Formats: sequence, C-alpha cells, structure tokens
Amino acid sequence: MSSRSGFVAVLARRLVKFPLRRASPKRALRRESSSLIALIAGVEAIGAPAFIVEKSGRVLHANANGRLLIECDPTAIAPLLARMLAGAPSDGGWELIPLSGRNGSQRFLAIRSVATRTASAVAFVHTASERWKLTRRQVQVLDLVARGMMNADIGRELQIGVTTVEFHVAAIFDKAGVSNRATLIARLHEL
Repeated sequence: MSSRSGFVAVLARRLVKFPLRRASPKRALRRESSSLIALIAGVEAIGAPAFIVEKSGRVLHANANGRLLIECDPTAIAPLLARMLAGAPSDGGWELIPLSGRNGSQRFLAIRSVATRTASAVAFVHTASERWKLTRRQVQVLDLVARGMMNADIGRELQIGVTTVEFHVAAIFDKAGVSNRATLIARLHEL
C-alpha cells in the first residue's frame, strides 16, 4: 500500500472511531456529516480501487477507480468482499481495514493493493471495451493482460480454466486486430 493510501487509512480509522460528545442533535449531525465528508474525500484520494463496505459486503461508497471496477462486473464486487469479510482468503490483493461505526455497526475500507493502476490505464481498458465491443469477461481478461499477467495467473484471479482464458484472449486479439500481447498493449495505448 502506498504511503498516501496508508495515511488515508489511518485518517479514516480516526474519523470513524471518535464517539460523538453528547450535544444537540443538530450539532451532532453537523459533526457526523463533516466526518463522513472527510472520510469520503480520503477514499477518493486513494489511487487504487477503494470501497467503504458493510460486513455484508454491501458497497456504501466507491472511489473513481472502484466505480470503474464495478462497471466491469457489477455483480462480482459485493459477493467477493462479503466472502473476504467472512474470512475467505484474499488472493486478489485486497486489504481490509476495519472502521468502527458510531452506532456499533462494522464497516471496512477495502483497497485493492496489488497491481494498482492509474485512472488513465483504467480508461484505456474502458475505451477498448466500448470500441472493440468486448464482453464483460473479455474486459476483465484484457484488464489483467494489460497488467502483465499470464494466462495461468489470469485463470486463478478470475477462477476460470486456462483454456477459457486462452479463448477470451484469442477473441480479444480478433476484435483488436492483433496477433500477440505486445501488439495488443501497444494498440491499447493508442486508444
């Protein structure tokens, strides 16, 4: 995790742990709102996909890269986070940071920490998916290919077989009009 996202995580923990003093409801609401605004601003500053989630895996907020990740596969993020929060291993490079809610509710800051990408790299894949008319799974495969992952690693990450990955990579090559990964990456950056 970068030092910037580490700082944001520390800030987020502090903002949600401090209990409100007994004050007027109006003052308490104002204070709660300012803490929430600061937390959301901190999450937005994280370069990696980041989410504020409930114990159930329900996403309460996603930063810009998190929203792009959700766009690629809208039904996958919440169940993945719920499984990790239930104790399943996090083999996708996720870091979960507990946040204590004022009313006792458990929330977490979930950050995808490995192979983070810039917003421009996410935009390249997003543009390619529209231009080449890729399926949702092909977008996921292209995303991982663009990060330099090999077919076996992509299969493990997406929990599919290597031959299925090869099928998707071949379909992406056809749609992009290329014959190898190097040319695919170059074409991707030309978009």
